[in-house]
Amino acid sequence: MKTHLFIIALIAFVASMLCYSTRAATEQWRDELATNVSNITFSVDQIVAAGNGGCAVSVQSENTSTWNYVAYYVAYYDKKGDKVWEKTYNEKSGDIAYSTKKVTVIGLSDSAAGNEKVVVVDKKGVESVVEDPNADIDGRVNSDIGPIGDKKGFFAAEKVIASGKVSLVRYSYK
Repeated sequence: MKTHLFIIALIAFVASMLCYSTRAATEQWRDELATNVSNITFSVDQIVAAGNGGCAVSVQSENTSTWNYVAYYVAYYDKKGDKVWEKTYNEKSGDIAYSTKKVTVIGLSDSAAGNEKVVVVDKKGVESVVEDPNADIDGRVNSDIGPIGDKKGFFAAEKVIASGKVSLVRYSYK
């Protein structure tokens, strides 16, 4: 009798594992970020999940003739994939330091020392800037830390080789 119950339990366990492992990622939303042109190439630098299905994403552009940095673009999305805020900073570089469903923090700098600033964007797209030309303010301290997913899904950068289109895609685990 114990062997019979053990076999039934084992079959139920294996069946449940097979059902779980067949789950696939499903695209929820996408947004085209940029398209490469003759001498300018775009690449996604960072994607930081906000924890609620939204995220912050940054894109760098580079001149492929001179290999000079051109611009830094950053956007903040809500859980539906709607852009809450976006901005392009010419001749600046940056990092997304933090992103939640309520706020995103971005650290920016350029080649001139002492010209750093921190940009804080709230969930309504209202921007606040912390800047002091006489100080060295660095908001990029935790820029390497940041999840690309949350409990319901994850984000990916997609670059179509033939067309040069660069997109942000949100996938659910279902």
